[in-house]
Amino acid sequence: MVGHSHIPAIFTRNHGGEVTKINQPFFECAPDNRYIINVGSVGQPRDNDPRACYLIADTDHNKIQHIRVEYDIKKAQEKMKRAKLPDFLIERLAAGL
Repeated sequence: MVGHSHIPAIFTRNHGGEVTKINQPFFECAPDNRYIINVGSVGQPRDNDPRACYLIADTDHNKIQHIRVEYDIKKAQEKMKRAKLPDFLIERLAAGL
């Protein structure tokens, strides 16, 4: 599992070397495949969805799920302004860019 790109994503590679991007929020992993899983971003998302995103990993059942939740973006932006963060970070928060 990785982070920092702020984009939730799942990539899988099968035994034949074929790499596939999984485009669904809930996924059951095949135990013999390899995966790169980006957990998403609770702050500063970059996938055009301003909601916070996190991941639940059920390792007992090989299941993963990206979860999206609403939060008070205006309040977060106000706190960012008070902290004197760069304007482009404050503005992009509402668009998820």
